[in-house]
Amino acid sequence: MRRYLLGALLSITLLVACSPSSGAFVEYSLGVLSITIDSYGQINFAVSGEFTLPFLVGTFRVGVYQNVAQELGLLNTLTIRINGEDHIYDLNGQDLDIKFHSGYYKEISIQSDGRNLLLIVEPLNSGPITTDNSNVNANLSPSLSGFSCPGAYGPHFYIGDRFYVPPGDGSTSVWEEPNNVPRVGYIPEHGGGIITGGPVCKRGQEGLLVTWMVSTDNGLEGWVAEGYPHSPIPWISPLN
Repeated sequence: MRRYLLGALLSITLLVACSPSSGAFVEYSLGVLSITIDSYGQINFAVSGEFTLPFLVGTFRVGVYQNVAQELGLLNTLTIRINGEDHIYDLNGQDLDIKFHSGYYKEISIQSDGRNLLLIVEPLNSGPITTDNSNVNANLSPSLSGFSCPGAYGPHFYIGDRFYVPPGDGSTSVWEEPNNVPRVGYIPEHGGGIITGGPVCKRGQEGLLVTWMVSTDNGLEGWVAEGYPHSPIPWISPLN
């Protein structure tokens, strides 16, 4: 059956207070704010009881609170340090915006430094590195982000693009991770959705595949692949 993505899933879960090991799923929770770095090196932010923003680029409005200082205890600031450059955010404002050079990272350290939470990362050179962007809805060309997937079909999308499943080759599988398990469902022919993250290069049964994080019109969230160069019909296509 088509549209299988191969690769080992990393199922280790590690809760840390400081200096977590890289390469595992890492989480540091602050009550309403959760910072996670998954096994692919992707940084995500989540707000308890609100929503998750898994995007790789942009400014992240992760919550609006009347008493942020009270919710977060004595912490006043969040600092994200990338290659020695600090990106400092005030946790006591009414709006909590997260803006940084996002992408894929390694050598992670998370620690409390007085009233500051310090997150230290370094770019993962073997993965796609995105650039800073002031608008989460702005398009970021993968060719400018350092993305490489030799011999694969694609990439043909930008973050925020609409897509659809062309007719003639059946439905397209949606996966929880950019690998082949677990499957969360299917997108039928003529169905579609929006690109919310990626791209990630993964090996499939017949070669490398360019995969994207998507939110589908039929209520699924996960990863889909564009298809192989020899596929008679792309698995997903841009909706112009």
